[in-house]
This record gives sequence, C-alpha cells and structure tokens, in this order.
Amino acid sequence: MKRLYIITFCLGILFGYQGMRAIRLKVTVKGDVLSQSLEATITPTPTLSPTPTTSPTLTLTPTQITPTLKQTLIVIAPNDLEPLFRQYSTTYNVDEYRLKKIAYCESHFNTGVYKDPYAGMYQFSENTWSKYRNMMGKDPNSDLRFGARESIETAAFVISLGQDAIWPSCTEF
Repeated sequence: MKRLYIITFCLGILFGYQGMRAIRLKVTVKGDVLSQSLEATITPTPTLSPTPTTSPTLTLTPTQITPTLKQTLIVIAPNDLEPLFRQYSTTYNVDEYRLKKIAYCESHFNTGVYKDPYAGMYQFSENTWSKYRNMMGKDPNSDLRFGARESIETAAFVISLGQDAIWPSCTEF
C-alpha cells in the first residue's frame, strides 16, 4: 500500500492533476488521513441589532502532509572481514547485517579503537568482555577485544542472547 502511495505521488508530479484524471487512476485514502488533510472551521457572525444575519461561513484550511522516508544505511564490511561475519552469524544464528551495522556504528570496522574503558571493533568494556567470554567458555583476556575474529564472535554471541542493548546508540541505527 505504501508503494502505491509513492507511485501515485510520483505520477501526480509527472502528469499533474489533469493527467491523473485523464488516466483515471483511483487511490483509496483512509478516512482518518482524509480528515487530517482539511480542517473545517465554522465561524458564526454575531449580530447586535435585529438586522438580517449572514449564515455561518465555512473555512477550509489545508493541513500540510509531509511524507517521511526512512533512510536505510547500507553497510559494506571490508573484504577481509566478510568471511568472519558470515561464519559467526551462521554459528550463532544471528542477522549478519545487524552484526555489521553495530561494528560500523561503534568503530567503522576499526579493531584498534580505544576510548577508555571501551576497546576494539565493538567497543567492549573489560567487564563486559570478561562476562561474555566466560559465558562462551573462551579466553577472557581483555587484549583480545582488539582481534577481529574474537570481537565478531563475541558480538554474535551477545546478539544471540538478545543482549544487543549493550550498544544503545547502535541498536536503532
């Protein structure tokens, strides 16, 4: 239905009102949207003497409707990291694209990023890193946060647990 509105909008711009009328393109608009596009205001005219009164005037005020388009960011990982994203998204049954989006948001795929207390491609703190690496049965050494393989695998594990809220700025990204 959304595509139909976009197509109709584009055709309307292309052909104008008369062109749309000529091709007799009909679009069903929900009543609640139509009611938002025009507001009727009835303004009674008060009278002070017994002179003839005018009937109430009806003023239609168009409301501006602005279409909103949500931009979709296309994230392409460096070629050397692609196999790791594919491997660990499959291993932990998580969305590969989501895994890439968080890495891009946190560090632009840079494994050497450090801003105390966060480090690595996914900006894990030492405590968070140790917690999840221990849960995985893997080496919790915090220096491993700088390794692409270890950080992608750990991030995939975290996402598989539904704990991706540890990246609050990047989950809605």
